[in-house]
Amino acid sequence: MESRANVEMLSRKIITYAECEAFFQAVTRGSREDLIRTLNTHGPAVTTELSKSYNEQGQTPLLVAILQGHLDVVKFLVGKLDVPIGQIGQMILNGVKYLDVPALYVAIVCGELDIAAYLLSIEVRADQQTAKMIDSIVSSPNGRQQKINILELMGAVNFYFYETHPAPQNGLMYWRAARHLRQSTVHGEPGVVPINEFTTLEQLEQLSRLELFTQAILVSQRVLDMVHPGPHIFNLAFWCNWASICSFRQGQSGRAIQMLIYVLKQSQALEQWKGFKTSQIINWALDIIETSLVNLQERSGQEEFPFPNFMTTFNFASQYMSYLQENRQQRKIDQSTLLGLASLIVQFIFWASELMPQWSDQERKLFKHSLSLFIAKHHRWGKANQNLLHTVCHLKSIEHTFAGINELFDSESDSGSERGYDETDETTYRPYSSDLEDVNLEFIRDYREIGDEEAEPEEEWTLSITKCLLELGADPNAADLYGATPLHLLAMNRGNLAQSSLLLEYGARIHQMNANRLTPLILFQEWQSQIARQGNPDHNLQSVINSAPPRPLRFLASQVLRKSGIPFDEEKVPPVLQSFIQRH
Repeated sequence: MESRANVEMLSRKIITYAECEAFFQAVTRGSREDLIRTLNTHGPAVTTELSKSYNEQGQTPLLVAILQGHLDVVKFLVGKLDVPIGQIGQMILNGVKYLDVPALYVAIVCGELDIAAYLLSIEVRADQQTAKMIDSIVSSPNGRQQKINILELMGAVNFYFYETHPAPQNGLMYWRAARHLRQSTVHGEPGVVPINEFTTLEQLEQLSRLELFTQAILVSQRVLDMVHPGPHIFNLAFWCNWASICSFRQGQSGRAIQMLIYVLKQSQALEQWKGFKTSQIINWALDIIETSLVNLQERSGQEEFPFPNFMTTFNFASQYMSYLQENRQQRKIDQSTLLGLASLIVQFIFWASELMPQWSDQERKLFKHSLSLFIAKHHRWGKANQNLLHTVCHLKSIEHTFAGINELFDSESDSGSERGYDETDETTYRPYSSDLEDVNLEFIRDYREIGDEEAEPEEEWTLSITKCLLELGADPNAADLYGATPLHLLAMNRGNLAQSSLLLEYGARIHQMNANRLTPLILFQEWQSQIARQGNPDHNLQSVINSAPPRPLRFLASQVLRKSGIPFDEEKVPPVLQSFIQRH
């Protein structure tokens, strides 16, 4: 009779190389649907073994998912297949081979902030996980400097969340272990060069949470400069978080803006991170700058943010818009980034209009010169492809899109409802909640309430800005993607009639058609008819309508030909007139 152990061995399915390869391919593609299919086909035991296997490069599925940036796959592996976050694997970074690296470290150096936040939240709620992680790092075959780098960086990431983290102990544990490695000698080797951030462990433990956060910025900057030279998305997130703290403190909004200009300048060099991840950092920086500007305006912050600082920031924002527009396709710039930057530039222009009476003649000339250069670029943004004058005449077209970023940041792709597994039960990550306080670990945070909109500026204020833009060369007849001119937008939105009259004064064409063959005049007439039926005709609106010049004779002739069906040979019509006849 066979032993029980032999029966279990015979019943156990042998995992083939092909199955391992297929599993790694599914992870590389980010196909959670294929992983679910594997789970339902082979069962939990076999799938769990596959999730803990290694490929030919010594990488685990978790490490591959992080390197590919697949957050949903990381959540599936950790949350459903119970892959330990302390699982180690090999990685080559800038020519240096790491024999054993934990998942969180890989996520940080690869700039996968959403994955890093998720892994950190798992570590925070797992009892004794940090101690086990440190023991694994210290006992790994990596070199001493590599171990120190890993420990210091993983300690720093804990202090990033100093406001919401239940306690700083985890970060301190990592830094104590790194400090011990620096001071110890191995086989007669001297200690590693001491760090500058703090000198003793006693000093470190006396620091407040905010002071530890500051130290963490310095540590992460130093370590990442060593292992991954050049601007790094993790450090930029640290700077944004620091600036967001300053922006809400009395007298520090100007300082926050200067930090964020540094972030935006650094982001231009993030060649290895194009598209959405870079856009997230930029959007967050722009959002905090805008918040800081509002704070400065409310506090009459001209002393805190004097004219030279104002011009430096405005010029950079203008040049940055040109940079993004010129590299729009190459860098896969997210649409929300252009909208956010346009919103910031408009905010600057409105604030400048308020500050101009305080400025000298020379300062006013400098600002208007910079603004005229921006107008001459004819930059467009948004789904309707509108320019600056469109935006000022239709402010509601610039919406704050930052509130939706975190949702996109943490969204997961839909998966098929395969039999045997309901993916809706635990796959979606829920923030860690302790007995002390709720912890929501997100690197990119949004401080604006959803649905919060700027109050519309006073009419006189808007009118003066519109006049300034027109004087500096803005085209009153520029059409957006739907053929709408600024005058169309004012007529459609029942806007400022004085603004409409000003546009007409500067050459806006009231007979110009949009994509729906509607002219501003038709829209104004519809507006007047509507309020007249309510018994409230508007004399100013009627003045705008009456100011419309008669339509050109060629326009009327074209309409007669069209409406009367008078035959004519279109091939004999000059090409210049063919498009005109088709429009009318």
